[in-house]
Amino acid sequence: MGSPSGGTPSGRRSLFRGSRESHLAPYLFLTPFLILFTLFTIYPAALGVYLSLTKWTGAVGQDPELIGLSNYRRMLKDPSFLTSLTNTAWLAVGAVIVIVPTALFLAIVLNTHWIRLRTFLRTAFFLPIGTPTVVIAMVFIVLYSEHYGALNWLLGLVGLGPFNFTGTPAFVKPAIIGLLLWQWTSVPMIYFLAGLQGIPPSLYDAAAVDGAGPWASFRKVTLPLLRPVSLLVMVLLVNDAIRIFDQIFILLFFTGAPYQTSGGPGEQGLTLVLYMYRSAFRFRELGFGAAVGVSIFVLGLGIALVQLWRFGALRKEGGSAGY
Repeated sequence: MGSPSGGTPSGRRSLFRGSRESHLAPYLFLTPFLILFTLFTIYPAALGVYLSLTKWTGAVGQDPELIGLSNYRRMLKDPSFLTSLTNTAWLAVGAVIVIVPTALFLAIVLNTHWIRLRTFLRTAFFLPIGTPTVVIAMVFIVLYSEHYGALNWLLGLVGLGPFNFTGTPAFVKPAIIGLLLWQWTSVPMIYFLAGLQGIPPSLYDAAAVDGAGPWASFRKVTLPLLRPVSLLVMVLLVNDAIRIFDQIFILLFFTGAPYQTSGGPGEQGLTLVLYMYRSAFRFRELGFGAAVGVSIFVLGLGIALVQLWRFGALRKEGGSAGY
């Protein structure tokens, strides 16, 4: 019998060449993405880290001056940075506490079969996600107005107000949370609705046979099975809260100088990204602003990893997830 073609030297070379080409093919298809990812993500990120170690105003003809970790040491000693960190944490916790239950409640309501116009209501609740942030902020400026705002008009009907919601330190954070509640609830609601529709009705039937009421079924069936969705929603909400900028910048822009880029009265609306913007573009300290940006990235990544670990997403299968 003749030997197979793979046994000859030419056959082995052909087989080796074919195997090598099959291994290279995926990388060739990924090359356009890798090039764009390097140009628009890796390179800017590396440049940002480098600039965070320099003193640079961005002036024409001025080269960045390498100063090491001085920007980070200065940032940690700046009271405004600590204020922005506290405000951002407050908004992140407030967003989770207010938006998650609201989104879950709306999803449960829209998932019931006896609700009429469910398709219309889903579209109406999802409408804010397609509305430009500038429009939303301008609407809430009018809504919160001390002189002609609808909210003060409603409070006046019961003998309260008027209140300057964006000009009074105690009202700034609740006013921002109110805006975020209207703008951000729609996406978590859709996620929860998809999760609810993926729960088999037979589980609720089995719980009812065991004597579980609506509340017990919610605690023992709905919440455990919505755990992956809840993790995703909380990670996204906290990440968005850490990066929030345009809503607050526009909402507090008309509160009068010097609040336009300082986060409102008493810096109660000063967030990390607004602090970075003020440092880099108002005070012309681009190196210091880059250090703040790197810190925001590290903070967001760290919090996301802690959340994933806390919910058991980073643990090996079979291990205890724990709450």
